[in-house]
Amino acid sequence: MFSQFGNAQKNNSYDQLWKQVENFEDKNLTKSALKQTEAIFKKAKGEKNKVQIIKALLYKSHFIITLEENAKLNIVNEFKFEISSADTITKSILHSHLANLYWQYYQQNRYRFNNRTKTDVKIDSADFRTWDLDTLFKEIDYQFTSSLENASITQQLPISDFDEILFKKEENRKYRPTLFDILAHTALQFYTTTENSINKPKDTFEIANEAILCEAYTSSFLNFGSSENLSLQSRALGIYQQLVAFHFGDPDMSSLVLVDIERLRFIHKNATFTNKDNLFIEVLQNSAENIKHNALSGLYSYEIALQYQQLALTYTPTENIEHQWKLKDALSLCDDVIARFPESLGAQRCLALKSEILESRIYLTSEKHIPTNTLSRILVRYKNIENLTLKAYDITPKQLKELKELYNDTKKQAYLKNLPLAKTWSSSLKTEKDFQQHSTEISVPKLANGNYVIVAESKDEKSYSYSFTTIQVTNFAISETQTNTQQFYQVFDRNNGKPITNAEVIFSYQKNYNSPVKRKIFTTDKNGNITIQKSKESWNNIELTIKKDKETAYFGEYYINRGYSQNKEQINYSCFLFTDRSIYRPGQPIYFKGIAISQEHGVSKVLENTQVQVALFDANGQEIEKLMLTSNDYGSISGEFMLPNSGLTGQFSIRASSSANGLNGYTSISVEEYKRPKFETNFEPVTETYKVNDSIKVIGDAKAYAGSAISDAKVVYRVKRVVSVPRWYYWTRPYFEGSSQEIVQGETVTDALGNYEIIFKALPDNSIAEENLPTFNYEVSADVTDINGETRSTVTNVAVGYHALNVKLVVLETIDKTLKNASVNITSRNLNGEFMAATGDIKLYKLKAPANVLRPRPWSTPDYPGFSKDEFLEHYPHDAFENEDDSDFWEKGKMVWQSNFDTQKSKEISLGKIKNWESGKYRFELNSKDKFGQEVKDIAIITLIGNENTIADNQLFQIKTDKTQYEIGDKAQITFLSAAKDLNITVLIEKEKKTMETVVIKLNNNSKTITVPVTENDLGGFAINYSYAFANHFKSENHNILVPYPSSDLQIETTTFRDKIAPGIDETWSFKIKGPEGEKVTAELLASMYDASLDQFRGHSWGFYPLYRPNFYSQIRTNAYHSFSTNNFSTFSDYDGLSYPSLNFDSFNSFGLNFLTFEGFYESRKLSRSAAPMEMMADDALLEEVVPVGSSIKKKENELSGAVSGITSEELDSEKNKKDFGTVSIRKNLQETAFFFPTLQTDKEGNVSFNFTTPEALTRWNLQLLVHTKELESTITNLTTVTQKELMVTPNAPRFLREGDKITISTKIANLTEKSLIGEAKLELTDALTGTDISKQLMGTTDIVEAKSFEVDSMGNTQVSWNLKIPEGLQTVQYRIIAKAGDFSDGEQNMLPVLSNRTLVTETLPMWVRSNQTKTFTLDKLKSSSSTTLNHHKLTLEMTSNPAWYAVQALPYLMEYPYDCNEQIFSRYYANTLASYIANSNPRIREVFDQWVNSDALLSNLEKNEELKSLLIQETPWLRDAQSETEQKKRIGLLFNLNKMKNEQQSALNKLAQNQNSNGAWSWFNGGPDNRYITQHIIAGMGHLNHLVTSATLSNKNSSTSFNSQSEMIENAISYLDDEFVKEYEYMKKHASNINDDHLSANQVHYLYMRSFFKDIKTSEKVDDITTYYIKQAQKYWKKRGLYAKGMLALVLHRKNDVKTSAKILRALEENSITSEELGMYWKSNTSSWFWYQAPIETQALLIEAFSEIRPADIETVDNLKIWLLKNKQTNQWSTTKATTEAVYALLLQGSEWLSVTGAVEVLIGGEKINTSTLEDVKVEAGTGYLKTSWNTNEIQPKMGEIQIRKKGDGIAWGALYWQYFEDLDKITSAETPLKLKKKIFLKKNTDSGEVISEVTDNTTLKVGDLVKIRIELRSDRAMEFLHMKDMRAAGFEPVNVISRYKWQDGLGYYESTKDASTNFFFDYLPKGVYVFEYDVRVNNAGDFSNGITTIQSMYAPEFSSHSEGVRVTVEN
Repeated sequence: MFSQFGNAQKNNSYDQLWKQVENFEDKNLTKSALKQTEAIFKKAKGEKNKVQIIKALLYKSHFIITLEENAKLNIVNEFKFEISSADTITKSILHSHLANLYWQYYQQNRYRFNNRTKTDVKIDSADFRTWDLDTLFKEIDYQFTSSLENASITQQLPISDFDEILFKKEENRKYRPTLFDILAHTALQFYTTTENSINKPKDTFEIANEAILCEAYTSSFLNFGSSENLSLQSRALGIYQQLVAFHFGDPDMSSLVLVDIERLRFIHKNATFTNKDNLFIEVLQNSAENIKHNALSGLYSYEIALQYQQLALTYTPTENIEHQWKLKDALSLCDDVIARFPESLGAQRCLALKSEILESRIYLTSEKHIPTNTLSRILVRYKNIENLTLKAYDITPKQLKELKELYNDTKKQAYLKNLPLAKTWSSSLKTEKDFQQHSTEISVPKLANGNYVIVAESKDEKSYSYSFTTIQVTNFAISETQTNTQQFYQVFDRNNGKPITNAEVIFSYQKNYNSPVKRKIFTTDKNGNITIQKSKESWNNIELTIKKDKETAYFGEYYINRGYSQNKEQINYSCFLFTDRSIYRPGQPIYFKGIAISQEHGVSKVLENTQVQVALFDANGQEIEKLMLTSNDYGSISGEFMLPNSGLTGQFSIRASSSANGLNGYTSISVEEYKRPKFETNFEPVTETYKVNDSIKVIGDAKAYAGSAISDAKVVYRVKRVVSVPRWYYWTRPYFEGSSQEIVQGETVTDALGNYEIIFKALPDNSIAEENLPTFNYEVSADVTDINGETRSTVTNVAVGYHALNVKLVVLETIDKTLKNASVNITSRNLNGEFMAATGDIKLYKLKAPANVLRPRPWSTPDYPGFSKDEFLEHYPHDAFENEDDSDFWEKGKMVWQSNFDTQKSKEISLGKIKNWESGKYRFELNSKDKFGQEVKDIAIITLIGNENTIADNQLFQIKTDKTQYEIGDKAQITFLSAAKDLNITVLIEKEKKTMETVVIKLNNNSKTITVPVTENDLGGFAINYSYAFANHFKSENHNILVPYPSSDLQIETTTFRDKIAPGIDETWSFKIKGPEGEKVTAELLASMYDASLDQFRGHSWGFYPLYRPNFYSQIRTNAYHSFSTNNFSTFSDYDGLSYPSLNFDSFNSFGLNFLTFEGFYESRKLSRSAAPMEMMADDALLEEVVPVGSSIKKKENELSGAVSGITSEELDSEKNKKDFGTVSIRKNLQETAFFFPTLQTDKEGNVSFNFTTPEALTRWNLQLLVHTKELESTITNLTTVTQKELMVTPNAPRFLREGDKITISTKIANLTEKSLIGEAKLELTDALTGTDISKQLMGTTDIVEAKSFEVDSMGNTQVSWNLKIPEGLQTVQYRIIAKAGDFSDGEQNMLPVLSNRTLVTETLPMWVRSNQTKTFTLDKLKSSSSTTLNHHKLTLEMTSNPAWYAVQALPYLMEYPYDCNEQIFSRYYANTLASYIANSNPRIREVFDQWVNSDALLSNLEKNEELKSLLIQETPWLRDAQSETEQKKRIGLLFNLNKMKNEQQSALNKLAQNQNSNGAWSWFNGGPDNRYITQHIIAGMGHLNHLVTSATLSNKNSSTSFNSQSEMIENAISYLDDEFVKEYEYMKKHASNINDDHLSANQVHYLYMRSFFKDIKTSEKVDDITTYYIKQAQKYWKKRGLYAKGMLALVLHRKNDVKTSAKILRALEENSITSEELGMYWKSNTSSWFWYQAPIETQALLIEAFSEIRPADIETVDNLKIWLLKNKQTNQWSTTKATTEAVYALLLQGSEWLSVTGAVEVLIGGEKINTSTLEDVKVEAGTGYLKTSWNTNEIQPKMGEIQIRKKGDGIAWGALYWQYFEDLDKITSAETPLKLKKKIFLKKNTDSGEVISEVTDNTTLKVGDLVKIRIELRSDRAMEFLHMKDMRAAGFEPVNVISRYKWQDGLGYYESTKDASTNFFFDYLPKGVYVFEYDVRVNNAGDFSNGITTIQSMYAPEFSSHSEGVRVTVEN
């Protein structure tokens, strides 16, 4: 049956064919290889040779990836096609490959999949790129499962049958002998991954059952359950089970044992039960025992030994000694296996493990500097070493440098042996034979002043190690202190800190990195100091030599930065701005107030009588309006702005400025089309104590802003667990990747008080161990939908852990026992930070101090002391024997105090009388228990001080002050204490950023006090900096002295104010202002009140900090790192451990097919943009939603008003009210700002009052009061009040109505009285334009004849609703909703705009034609349009017969900036020189440009064709881009001014020459270190420029742009670069293991390219030899390089006369390119990335150059390459850079000459030829030949949908047809161009496996409150910039997002702007590809609605557009 597998005869004929493929592939000839592969594929199909079919398919796919767009999709589809017709075996193998391809695609695009919402079914079965994560994983699972389906067949097939398609490992075939084994293990690679981005479902699978960890036989009886949710772990267990069962009966057990061990390891790693370690070992022991006579048992034993080793790693000598001896057990197990089965695999593995256990290791650490003739120590950390021999060699500074430069270990060793020997000693190291690593200390004998190398050797019969380090023996030490202007070096004695005076200090240094080394000699002053003033130059590589008496010491490297002085004090003028709110709708007024102040020398004053200009700027930074205002006596100004009705929404700003004094002020506001919220919902804090597995109750409440409860509202909730672990978790473990898990979801309703409860069980994540104390956060979210249809959401986090309580001691570190009322505070909180009562006790112990003064240990205590305690104390009296230098480890002495506590009663506990307690260190211990009985502890160490003049506890140092803070006039007393016998402290007193005084204080087991007077200038504080050295330890700190500012807060007392007010009545409120001490003051008050519901969108608060009150922070930084540090020894040993025998198995060969490559990281366009002002245009150009209806014009969508904004609607004269409703007062004034009184002033007593009419909107109001005096004392107070009535109507109207819609409008009626009410409610509708009643027309008869009756409980709510049908012809509807019940009544009136159901649609047809070609294009929809409701508007044709001229319009002129780096100076020189050369290369360019100047040709593409675009440029975020492109085009004129260009070139060259360092190099910024990359970049550019310009201008003697490449500047640089080239080669040679490997670095390739331009500059022999080496490398390794490098190498080799290789490279480039008829020739891999060698435009230009230089005759290829560049320009704005000039050069001056072509393109439309000369008003643009013409309504005929274009002559031409028509929204069908859009509407639901969306179809029931997700798929076949997507919205939907801002989704950055009837998305950049885009809307009203269409259009090239079809949505009541 399987005879064709492994048929050697057959396969021979294929071997030859594959050799040819491999040969092509080796030469990078992809197209030839693909052709050959396709032939093999055909042959294999014909012969039904399955193995060859698979091989050919894989090979073919590998080549397609390079050569086809959408290759991945095509490959997947081809795999699916082959699978559908293949036989069982081929199917299995292909399923496995396909699964892997999907898996690779996910890994490449993880970030995109992780953000997509899970769909309930596959949305697009064909295109996997649009799937969500869950769908993709299920597909991978399906493919792998299918690959294992026919196990009974694949288990029979030996793997050798498939050698042709495997990576063969024949030696290990016995372990995986069949095809099934490979298929199963390939699948396991996926299932055993730790990938866990999938949100875990509620019933997630866990390995929580101990029975799963069992022996092989038992495992076959297990059942892992089958959940519909995909669990990778359970699938993995299932496959292991299959493999074990399959191999269980094998005579050779190798396969079984190996797979069984793999299975057990997997279970052990992922199990969540606690005793998994012990159980794992037990199962391994049983398994080994079961086959103990078989050599394979050794493999189980090895696993046990390995587990023992893992346990042994947990050993730490101080904390965990449980497993100290486990390595011994592991060793004996290994010995046993080796003895019993010496040749087995188990024995080989055991030998390797044994060698690892027995390996000897050593790490040594010493102090870098040691005092003269003093004993010191070395820390030794070692393993399996017993003896050390140590030697100290003398070494000079010169020898030290030589030693550092040696690279090879043996050379270093030899060098050291030749040094003079100073001392030898040895040490034996304690060992317990536990094979663990231990540490100890050994002594270093006394040494005289000098530098030494300490060498430590250890030798035994098995191993040898050699370690060394350098130390300096000296008493000198040096500290470095920096300020902004100076650097101080202090020389002192390292034993006691005593300054060394009159020492000679020799500085050796370089200035600015690269000047010659200089020397300077200084002498230290009385404080041991040298002072160096910082200058504009930096000092680098400073080395210091210090000499005094007979001692010398060396220190370095130091570095002195350039100095910078603080700016001179200047007067700072500023203006604080306050607005009435933070968010507004378009068209609303903004009220503002400003307070102008000046600050000088830290004193603030109000600016009276000053002119201030205040301007309003829009979201594009354009000025809208400005006011000139004059400040009053209080420095105040105020005014109002009206916001425009249209334009881009987003962040607007108000800026204050004054030309008189440079004043500035700024505040930002949001301008958005929002709808006012009527209620809010919040969760209450969790105050209960819970722990995991408890049932948690979270309480939420929903309340109307008007104060009524939101009862009977639907609540949809979801709880999911997100994981966080304590910070320290990461210190010892790899990064933790948790994933969230669904806990519960459901629905409930609010009770009569508006409350609701959510109860869930706090399930933990069992994969995190309990002892790690993880905290699990449960994210609880709720969406509350009121009976009225409005939905509001809230979210909270509940933290739950295995512990439930945190109790903390809050106590000062230092307590002064002379002060009264010393106390300790206790906080007790649950894990959510809420107070939780706790009881327990606190004890206080005196700690036992050490007997000597100790310095801190230089390293932590070793586990074996190297000395007896007495010996140690004798030799090292100031070092800690263990850790007694740290008070945390001091022994407890007697208990001095104890108390019980109960935080319910008191959180503070008094310590009582402590005056007589002993001074020193104490330890508090707190003990408590949580309610579950778990212990909770806390510890705090404090220091008790008194007024003694000595320090307690033998402490080294303490600083204390006589007060905690000071006032002006005080004298601060700072006391320094030490128990040391001789300690010198250097003290710097720092005030006002200057050192006022330096003193050296000497202490001798006593204290000294200095007194510092506190002056007025010290407000804010000052610092005491101190440093000291003691016993070779250095400390430097600063101590801040607090001098607080006096209070300046005013007090506002409320005299009259009400927190509940009725709407529409007069109120007077009054307040009294008092000073900080309660005194009377006169002041100015700003009072403002706004609707608090707006805080849901953006909070509003005022900040006023007019007084300059900085807190002092020290500017002085002192360190002595170069004198006090530790050194690790360098160690080299001869240990050669045995490596583990690696088992590699057969695996599928994919022959290079891989989805992980390509599509590198797309560089996204930067999101921020800068602006210049621009006048607003009239927006009558916008045809968008202007639909003629009869004779009147319909209202535009972007001018919606009324309803949503809540602006007053005028009373309409409707027919008389019915008598019973006539008495109801109707609320109409629904404004959001109640009042804004900017300049209220107090009377003499400080009283102020104001009156206002209360607003009529029923809501909560925030009252803000800001008061300030002329002295700028101030305060801000916030109060809230509510407007409410006893009976209230709250309508939930939509934002707009649309013709033809059916809609339900409802109102809620709330009853705040004490009794139930029965009444009637009524809706009255009026045409707002005519005032006629239209209730009948909209509601039908039944609803309006009678009012609707209602009944509502006390404090309850009810709802009344009306169904409307919207007729055509209305513009605005005024509605009035009235309710009356007995004496109680309410009514509200407002407006609703009505939108047309017709819209203007623009269909586009992009067209293009190549040289001498005729093409026909058809706009099918126009040709076959048959709709009866469609009205033509306009048909426009545009044609560009020579687009090459657009390249001229892209010519950049780079501006000069004052702080350019060298690279920018050069780029400017290069770009301007080349651009000027191009501009002047052809006289016609100048002629054409002069004609352009007076036309629209120089406008940015973003500003052209407004009538064909969906928006005006002002309404997009790209106004500034448009302005900058227009400016760039206008600057081209400068390029024709040859004199100006010449001067600029000269000036740039001079600047470069000035900045060049003496060695020829340039740095990046002037004065920085040499930079080879920058230098090479500049010189390569110079050469390239000369090459481009001279090669083309040999005949043109007048060329201003050629220059002499022999110039000195270039020669110097090349000499530097030659040296660097040699250096890199030498370094590589020194470190390379094999010089013939690939060493062709990017730097060296770039060098060869640079050097190829300068053949006339001589090279040395050495450079020639190395160049020959790299040329050989290039010939050998060019295939491994990217496009840019290949282009450079082809040119280099061509110029070196290697014609053969350069031709090979070009052929390879050709064979890897794609040639498309429209887009020309290009490379798929040429995409943007972060690397300089991956810029698409630059790369294409370089390749054009390579082809035209190497193959000058091949014009066709060069022209094809140019087409791609030009097509790229069509949809992208090229930036003003050097790369752009190269691209323009390539387009205009390589290949065919395109500019001279003048012939127009012939156009036939509908069979009729267009004659431009006879068309009216049609101008043909100069150069480009661009023309635009249009036909109006009556002229348009269906046949015009067919266009024929014909191009004569070279180059390409393009154009477009735009058909604009009006159509009913529901009848619009979808349309696309190379830009495609697909939109679908989904319903989002919470399920047990997370959020899931399902497509809304005719069968879907949508309900009010549902969350709807709009999902849009975008596809583009080319990169495009500036795309606008508009998604229309149904009247019954409400957007979830309101705030406009930049966002990021699916790899795309965009700006989102929400309008009333649509949401707009602005994409700066859309790379080619497929994108999935999602956003949410909420269902707000029931009815039947038109949802409109979605359109997308490139604003840069509007012919690229697409739109969706019109759809309707139905929502049930």
